[in-house]
Amino acid sequence: MTINKSMPTDSLTVKSITTDKFKTGALALLVRTKNEPLCAPYSLLMCEMLRSGTQKYPTKAKIAKRLDELYAASVGIKAMKEGAWRVFAFSAEILDEKYSTDGTDITDSISEMLEQFMFYPSLDEDGLFPETTFEQEKKRVITYLRSIINNPSRYASMRLSDLIARHK
Repeated sequence: MTINKSMPTDSLTVKSITTDKFKTGALALLVRTKNEPLCAPYSLLMCEMLRSGTQKYPTKAKIAKRLDELYAASVGIKAMKEGAWRVFAFSAEILDEKYSTDGTDITDSISEMLEQFMFYPSLDEDGLFPETTFEQEKKRVITYLRSIINNPSRYASMRLSDLIARHK
């Protein structure tokens, strides 16, 4: 197994993992920023909005179609807290290209999709996220956050993580 890691800037880490043991590979782009108080819900909402569409793939259906064309590749966008940092992870799992039957350059194609998610989100004519999508995703995030608060063990675990992070 080979793990490649590079840090083009202090806030961006690029990792790739390759091995002959599996027929798949993974790619992750990690962007790190200071964790500001109360930014978690906004980070979650931003990830949902980025995942909802890009300029080239404006709908979830078009994203899914393109991922299917890339041998059922998958992408993930999430925000997580790491101590005093907020980390945004853009990741992908892909088929090893030597198993591609038609010579598709899966790595370049998935890299292009991750670039779309990071730098070219689907925006309206005013340069804002589409209002309908924003309202839908906002409702989903609120529902998700309420489900955490209504689950005592999950909420306690989350609060414990917060307290530990403050004292690091």
